[in-house]
Order: sequence, then structure tokens, then C-alpha cells
Amino acid sequence: MNRLVPAALLLVALAGCGGDAEPPEPGPSPVPLAQQSLPGTDRRECVTVPGDARNVRSGQFIAGDFVEYRRQWTPGLAPGIGKIYWLPARPQPNTPLTITATSGGGRVEHYTGGSLSYNDGGQAMYPSGVPLPAAGTWKLVAQAGDDWGCFELTVPG
Repeated sequence: MNRLVPAALLLVALAGCGGDAEPPEPGPSPVPLAQQSLPGTDRRECVTVPGDARNVRSGQFIAGDFVEYRRQWTPGLAPGIGKIYWLPARPQPNTPLTITATSGGGRVEHYTGGSLSYNDGGQAMYPSGVPLPAAGTWKLVAQAGDDWGCFELTVPG
């Protein structure tokens, strides 16, 4: 059975599709189901990044791509290389991301992530360059507002 939509109803429905309207404010970014079984924990504790893990969860962050990071890493890595992305559980616009990296020997490096943006899947994320200066195990503590995560990453020498 064919049904015709009255023209007036169609016009009312299309009236809300104009290009002049402001885009809606982004809401909370739900973690995609594919990421629910990631290594790590949603508790506020440090997690060891497994050697074969691309993405790992700690606290309110999912971070990665650790496989690619390890592949690209060399001593004296130039700024802009050594990228890690950080997906916050509760994105807060205009809230900066800070990363504190502490080596096993106690050396401390501080980094600031880029502005909160959205990836192709609509997930809120912070890009960052983390050019760790030396091989070894580093504790990376990320914080943006109330979101926190801690990742123990070993880069080979």
C-alpha cells in the first residue's frame, strides 16, 4: 500500500534542515563498544602497556597508538614525532591536556596535548607529541580536568 506524505508535513520536516542553524554542541563521547575490551582498567591506577597493544585504558582515558609509537621511536625524537592520542571519558571543551612523563631513573618531562578535537568517528580526543628522550620504562600521567590516566610504557633501546 502506497502512502503519500502531505506536502505541508514534508515542508515542516525540511524546515529544520537549513544550513544557517548553528551545529549542536558536542555531548559526552560514549566509548565505542569495540573499545570495551581494551587492556587496562577504568580505575584510577597505572597500567602497563603490553607490547602488542595499540590502545590501552587507564582511569578516564584510552590512549594509543602504542604499537606505532614504539615503531617510530628513536633517541632524540624530534618534536611532532612520537604522537599519542588521548580519548577522555568526559571531554571538557577548553580544558588543556597535560602529560607528565617520568623515567625509571626519575627524569621528568612535561608535555601539553593539542586542543580537544573530534576524530572521524565523532570521539573526542586530544592529539599530542610525546618525544621521550631516552629508551626505558616511562610512566605517562595524563590529566585534563577531572579525567586522569596513567600508562607505563617501555620503549626499546
